[in-house]
Amino acid sequence: MRSARVLTLAGAAAAAVAVAGSAAAVTPVTPDPVAPALTSTLKQLKAKTKLPVLLPSELPVFREGKKPLYPTIGADAKSYAVTLGLVPDCGANVCSVGYLYALRTKKFPSAAQGKYKVKLRKGATGRYQPLSCGASCTPPTITFRSAGVNYSYSLKLDIKRPDTDRSVLTKLANQALAAGPR
Repeated sequence: MRSARVLTLAGAAAAAVAVAGSAAAVTPVTPDPVAPALTSTLKQLKAKTKLPVLLPSELPVFREGKKPLYPTIGADAKSYAVTLGLVPDCGANVCSVGYLYALRTKKFPSAAQGKYKVKLRKGATGRYQPLSCGASCTPPTITFRSAGVNYSYSLKLDIKRPDTDRSVLTKLANQALAAGPR
């Protein structure tokens, strides 16, 4: 009698674990929200492009006082570009702090898009290009590929250490990949 009761309790416990396990498997996972400065940008991009929109969940603070960024977009069916400006309708390097690009292409990012290979989430590989200056300076950039689309994040981070620039940009790319298309 006692062994039957133990088996019954063990069976009930196993059933409870199975039910709890299946309930946990069905519970939807909510991805991290898009960076607050990009919330309205996301809506605009989704209305103008057919590309999967990959955006980070946060952006670095670009200046004292956490003043707002002013994103402006350009988009069509096969590409989009977001300029992160310090003033509304920024259209020049002097007032921008970065760019987020996407382009549907058959070509994987090559060394031309970044000097160093970077391992990213979900088995993705990216390319990182540190700050480079000639007649003008190009900010540090990370380029990665997902679902036949090349994504590039180019940000003026005001950090003088290239290893830190690389880790910040890698983190942003990983956030976008983790959240998936928005």
